[in-house]
Amino acid sequence: MLSSLPKVRSLGRVSGARGYAAMSKFDPNPVNYKGMVEKLQVVRKHLNKPLTLGEKIVYAHLDDPEVAKTIVRGKSYLKLRPDRVAMQDATAQMAVLQFMSSGLPKTAVPTTIHCDHLIEAHVGSKKDLDTAVKTNKEVYDFLATSSAKFGMGFWKPGVVSFTKSCWRTTLSQVV
Repeated sequence: MLSSLPKVRSLGRVSGARGYAAMSKFDPNPVNYKGMVEKLQVVRKHLNKPLTLGEKIVYAHLDDPEVAKTIVRGKSYLKLRPDRVAMQDATAQMAVLQFMSSGLPKTAVPTTIHCDHLIEAHVGSKKDLDTAVKTNKEVYDFLATSSAKFGMGFWKPGVVSFTKSCWRTTLSQVV
């Protein structure tokens, strides 16, 4: 049965009749996979060549897929429409400051800040996390309050590391 299906590479499975998929049950803005697939069809028509994964991701987020035929790698400016923005604590500070200067009340797409890059591994996970929380308190407080103010998700220090370690543990149990 499966062997009779056409073997076509795709960006991802288009779920449901509408082609939308939520990232989680809490996500009010599901990703429009059907729209991405439609944009890639336009791009493929113009480029007439196989696309790398990176090209699929970038081209699927073009504001206007018709411009694909005019894009020159390394020279063209692209107008993109991202589905979501995920930032790490080390660089989110500057990004949030820039966003604040825009004067916008809320982000246009789902945005999250993940605090795991300012934790340095020296002694052990618990002690290192405690040290990072004390050392970077001002940064974490700024990111937590500004993310709440502008409607961004905030993953406090330790949550991401804990999630990664649980995932690794689960994977090692499966394998």
